[in-house]
Amino acid sequence: MLLALTMLVGLVLAVPTNVTIDDEYGDLSTGRMPVYSGDSQDGWEQGASGGHARPDASQTFMGTWHDATFHPEYLAVKEITIDFVGTAVYAYFITANAIDPVPFVTMLTNLSFQVDNVLEGSYEHQPDLTTTDFDYNVLAFAKTGMNNTAHTLVVQTTPFNSSLVLFDYVLYT
Repeated sequence: MLLALTMLVGLVLAVPTNVTIDDEYGDLSTGRMPVYSGDSQDGWEQGASGGHARPDASQTFMGTWHDATFHPEYLAVKEITIDFVGTAVYAYFITANAIDPVPFVTMLTNLSFQVDNVLEGSYEHQPDLTTTDFDYNVLAFAKTGMNNTAHTLVVQTTPFNSSLVLFDYVLYT
């Protein structure tokens, strides 16, 4: 009986679960918060209460997003650092289209992703100039098959192109 109970507990503990890290409220399991850096001319803002772009908050996770615009002439890249323990990570953003909704702000999104100090990928969104819609729940990065240990995800604007960053949430397993 004890052996059967021990095996059952082991199976229950081994079931993968997804945990969300919100841009504003952090890790809904551990309370850890994303760290935003690269403040210079245009710093990070909580998009729902400020920011450059005006997506529909009802279509974002928990009604919030973080907003920053990077310009190469200001030199300080925008960066988000997120710590988690897990075997997979998925980063979700909002992307913007057409210049009309936000005059004088680029709609290009151009990001790189590092996991544990290793460049693992990049993402670029060229705005669709035929619509002014925002795209929500855009999966910009995914990495699976990692060891179930502590990891650090770093999202950065690339230093050569202007970029609008509308960060919504990260999901990890």
